[in-house]
Amino acid sequence: MKNLLKISKFVLFVVLAFTACEHPKQPQQRTFKSSGKVNYNVTPEEEFMLASIQQKTFLFFLNEHHPGWGLVKDRTARWAPASIASTGFGIPCFAIGVERKWITREQAAQITLNMLSFFYNSVQSADTNVTGYKGFYYHFLAMDTGTRTWKCELSSVDTGLLMMGIIFARNYYTLDNEVEDRVRLLAGKLLGRIEWNFMAMPPSGEYANTISMGWTPEKGLHDMGWSGYNEALFLYILAAGTGMENVNKAIRHG
Repeated sequence: MKNLLKISKFVLFVVLAFTACEHPKQPQQRTFKSSGKVNYNVTPEEEFMLASIQQKTFLFFLNEHHPGWGLVKDRTARWAPASIASTGFGIPCFAIGVERKWITREQAAQITLNMLSFFYNSVQSADTNVTGYKGFYYHFLAMDTGTRTWKCELSSVDTGLLMMGIIFARNYYTLDNEVEDRVRLLAGKLLGRIEWNFMAMPPSGEYANTISMGWTPEKGLHDMGWSGYNEALFLYILAAGTGMENVNKAIRHG
């Protein structure tokens, strides 16, 4: 019995030794093919649910935007300020409303023009109680004044989200009429006046040449820049397409 136990231990040792000496297996590459659509039949109940979610989302933007300026609130709370990111998301949402026939194209175009007109005509300065500076805008804006609230930052990424909505507006509103012509004109002007170099981090350090996360008139640039696999992906594409100098250095460090 003892001999049998010794043999079993020896065999186990040999197996473990050979297993440890094997080269690690390379992960198999898997190929995923797409036919251009999801092979799933949506039931009438599921279709109703999805349409309901879309419409409820659209109604948030419709009900929570400023009737004159188009700014969209950060949330439904009565005290909530507008968010420039929420406003940027609102632009394609109004167009979705057009496509789903929840709102007319004329209504959506006018709301969008109100937004763009507000941002274009708003005060740009280094003061503490304005809407923006150097083509960037404060993260949160008071719904009653349209100016900075909560001592928030002049936000690079939230300005980017706003501008992505504005790019959508320029591409969607292509009709030859006074409102849509004006939307395209103001979109180009807003995109063209962003001074990316103002948000550039110093050329040395961990975040060298990257786009700063923000700026405040009280403290200057934020001490961190956008880098890595995150919102920086779209932000640097936007910056490269709208005139940022040395964008290659920024992307290399980001």
